Amino acid sequence: MIRERNHQIDNAKAGLIFLVIFGHLIEPYIAKDTIFNGIYSAIYTFHMPMFVFISGMLSKRNFGDDYIVRNIVSLVIPFILFQIFYEALEYYFYGSIASYTLNIRPYWILWYLWCLIFWRHMLVVFRFFRFPIVISIVLAILAGYVYYIGYYLSFSRILVFFPIFLAGHYLGTDFFSKLRFKGYFLIYPLILIAILCVFLYVLNINPRWMYGSMSYESVGCKEWYAGGYRFGLLLLSLIVGFSFIGLMPQRKNYLTGYGKNVLFVYLWHGFFVKGLVWSGITMSILKYGRMAYMGFSVLVSVALFCLLSNSFVSHGTDKYIIRPFAFLLLAKRKKQIA
Repeated sequence: MIRERNHQIDNAKAGLIFLVIFGHLIEPYIAKDTIFNGIYSAIYTFHMPMFVFISGMLSKRNFGDDYIVRNIVSLVIPFILFQIFYEALEYYFYGSIASYTLNIRPYWILWYLWCLIFWRHMLVVFRFFRFPIVISIVLAILAGYVYYIGYYLSFSRILVFFPIFLAGHYLGTDFFSKLRFKGYFLIYPLILIAILCVFLYVLNINPRWMYGSMSYESVGCKEWYAGGYRFGLLLLSLIVGFSFIGLMPQRKNYLTGYGKNVLFVYLWHGFFVKGLVWSGITMSILKYGRMAYMGFSVLVSVALFCLLSNSFVSHGTDKYIIRPFAFLLLAKRKKQIA
């Protein structure tokens, strides 16, 4: 029996990918504006952790013969292709290879695909442990004490976000339906408003804490108890993230169809964001003031969300870019690729 698709997950992915685009549009200017920094920090508290959580939810428990092949087709090949595409764009604008490749790390937004490749295969190992989530949390906290850990091959992010991935995997796709309780429509908005106000008016935090990509010392915290901050951020990301997703509609609506194609929005939106920044358009809009740029960012985010989540983009990318490359590399596995 085919299980009905979980519409709340698709709606949640649609909302989260909009925040991803918006966050990337304001990112270049967070160092110059405390309001942008506060909004950016609030968004980064939960939007990528929730994508990690959902990815864990949707990762299959069946580690059959085709498990590796399907991950190659859905993750490894898109990662390789878009790493090349983004590098080509970088070379076109700057005439040189990007620092990402020179420092052996995934190009900008592609860290998520790279980490997801590892998380899915780490499941094969961690399922043999008695307390997998506890062990992963310990590793995530200890990683921050290693000074040299960082962006290199995204080792830090692989370890830091893996507990959230595992939590999503073990809680399963029915978990979000349990987030509704009496008064949720009052409590969840209050949590979201509170976290935004904290970052806007109370706590001027270094956004690099949310990236999970650096040691504690690298973000300016040399105290022995720095690991407690990371543990607290992991809990905070779940609390705020669940509040956001708890407000997402559980029934099919106009967002649901868009939510099915967020991977392609994630892969392609970087070209538009980079183009707007490199062309100087964003800087020109910013000269008209903070509110003008905020409105511009919202409008561009909506436009890119609607454009790139359309089926012609997802089907075209899959049919004419990813699948041909997959058939070329995995010619003897055509039945598993299809």
